[in-house]
Amino acid sequence: MNKPRNKLNGVISYFERQAERYQEKCEGSVWRDLRRREMEACMALLEPQREDFILDAGCGAGFYSRVLLMRGVGRVWAADASPAMAAQAEKSGVEKALVGDLSDMRFGTVFDKILSAGMLEFVDSPKNAIANLARHLKQGGRLVLLVPRQCLVGYLYYAFHKLHKLDIHLYEESEIEQLCCTAGMRLIQKQRVGFTVAMRFEKF
Repeated sequence: MNKPRNKLNGVISYFERQAERYQEKCEGSVWRDLRRREMEACMALLEPQREDFILDAGCGAGFYSRVLLMRGVGRVWAADASPAMAAQAEKSGVEKALVGDLSDMRFGTVFDKILSAGMLEFVDSPKNAIANLARHLKQGGRLVLLVPRQCLVGYLYYAFHKLHKLDIHLYEESEIEQLCCTAGMRLIQKQRVGFTVAMRFEKF
């Protein structure tokens, strides 16, 4: 079910306040081990190569952009709805750090691979966001999504954000698969990590 369109404004406001110390807080938080395991799952599904052109969609402070660059990926773009977060990601050394709503943002290019880790729970319309990512993926390209699941710990994650006045979306894996199928992609592989799931899709 789609969220109200004005949801994005609250998300941006929250992450604008968090941006400066977001990376530092994540690295020292109770979620650090989970984040490491999520990263390993995402990289195993994405299989980044030196010659790849990759978009980090919903880049936050640039955690995954840094991982991709450290793994030798030649071209990495980052994008986020929060200007402050995109500015932090830019410090990672990405080729471009862009600001916009990923549900309708236009990049003027297509990517070999797209990684979206921890973005879909915050968007107004998961359907529009996935369709737009698919639009910017080359034929045969790979999309890796990391999303929170509807499970006990997932509901605690939901409650944490609710305390900060953010109404996030938890997913059934079948829901993500259906949205991606509608956007012209097929599920290749998935891996559960704690309360999240990493899912690899390919555009056909």
